[in-house]
Amino acid sequence: GRSDVYLVKFNPNGQVRWKKKYGSPNKDIGVDGVATGDGGLILLSVSQEENKFILSCAKINDTGDIAWIKKFPKAGRQKAFKIIKTAQGNYLISASFVNKNKQDNIRLIKINNQGSLIWERNYFNNAHEQLNDISMDFKGNIIGVGYSQNENQGDMDALVRYYDHNGNKLWERRFGKDRHDAFKSLTLLHDNTFAIAGFSTSFSDKKRQIWIMKLHDDGSLVKKKPKFYQNLYQSLIHEFRDTPAVHIYKDLRITHNGLIFKQGSSTLTKAHKNVLTRFMPRLTRVLAIYKEQINNLKINGYTSTEWNAPSTQKYLKNAHLSNNRAMHILDYSYQLKQVKKNQKWMSQILSTDGYAYSNLIYANKKENKIRSRRVELEIILK
Repeated sequence: GRSDVYLVKFNPNGQVRWKKKYGSPNKDIGVDGVATGDGGLILLSVSQEENKFILSCAKINDTGDIAWIKKFPKAGRQKAFKIIKTAQGNYLISASFVNKNKQDNIRLIKINNQGSLIWERNYFNNAHEQLNDISMDFKGNIIGVGYSQNENQGDMDALVRYYDHNGNKLWERRFGKDRHDAFKSLTLLHDNTFAIAGFSTSFSDKKRQIWIMKLHDDGSLVKKKPKFYQNLYQSLIHEFRDTPAVHIYKDLRITHNGLIFKQGSSTLTKAHKNVLTRFMPRLTRVLAIYKEQINNLKINGYTSTEWNAPSTQKYLKNAHLSNNRAMHILDYSYQLKQVKKNQKWMSQILSTDGYAYSNLIYANKKENKIRSRRVELEIILK
């Protein structure tokens, strides 16, 4: 055909055992493969049929012969990125499909050793999104890394998605600023954290640079941990042990269920003020013990995706709204009587930022719009 998949199998000493071509009269592109454990492999590819490409998998035996071929057709253009073997002996595929706005969206497919479909999940979003690499952790959950790009904004965010074993979305995080950022690969580490690699153009010289990070399985960054880190983390856990509404993340982000805003509002309600009056003095008291090691206490505002406006205006309005939410939290907290004795030091470490809808909260595969309209605090160590 116009192009074929070409495989070569080598003996342990590097000598060629066999080499074969696979394909149809049209264009066939091999994308990835994974060993099956019996000397063979599952080949992931896309093949042209008339004017479209079809996603397919083929089981190749140890001799290079095809045991079976399975196709997974879907309307519109199809792309394939990765196939991995699960701990249960099944196979998970990362691919993409085209939504109604002609944008690539994420598609996950799980098959058994015979190529039969176990489940398929298609994740609709109003942006170009794909997962370049996927892995499974020790809990059996799925993590994927890639990018998300809104055409109207132009920039590209590096994307991390986390799903349960059935493909239900548990959380996502986006990284990057106002330029192009994307993740290309990831590796599961011994402690159920993930090493992730990609590129970024969001740094000072605007050139493409290698970007490496490490994440916990709750989406928080694994940070360099000086000796006092564990003491600070445990002190925070102990201080708020009687307050279930407070959650302390491993990367020292702090959330309070009472710091959620109404749609389109940044105004502090009486309930917000009551929460801050109780919460901030306790937090300040703990932080003051470690003030020589704390560089920054960030107050980060977030929004849901709700705003009836064109995409560019929608993003800008949400960016202003999220920053206003953070600023109002800062303004009220800074003037609390109980905080004033540390006011000079707090003025040196406090800052605000607005992230619009860059880190949404999900529940049952859908955006949780209420919980996404929140403010988080983040402790940055020296």
